Amino acid sequence: MDLEAITCSWLQSVSALGQVGTRTPADTDSAPWTCITLLNDIPKASSSALWAVDAYLQLDLYAAGDNNQAQARDLADAVRARLAAMPGLHAGIVVSAVTDMRIRRLPDTELVPARERYILTATVTAHPAA
Repeated sequence: MDLEAITCSWLQSVSALGQVGTRTPADTDSAPWTCITLLNDIPKASSSALWAVDAYLQLDLYAAGDNNQAQARDLADAVRARLAAMPGLHAGIVVSAVTDMRIRRLPDTELVPARERYILTATVTAHPAA
């Protein structure tokens, strides 16, 4: 199950969240954007045959343009709220919980120009619907 793609699709359904994907978009100036990365996909110890997993995701949340810390923080808060509403059925996958949602500020100085960025990490627990 591709929880990175399912999370991406869930967030993309809200246009106010800007661009959402698994790569840096071509245009990083016109709208805020989010890049999702799967860090770990850990089978639940209590599940048989790898039925349920905890996916540990990192979401890098960027302001449009540079020097806009408030916009990046607002995006982080909006994405966290959207993730909190994610449990349910998604393309044959049941998301049973989204937990451990932590936000920290870490400006990205490797982009030119440097960008305001918040990093949100979350654990998405899911299993197949059938």
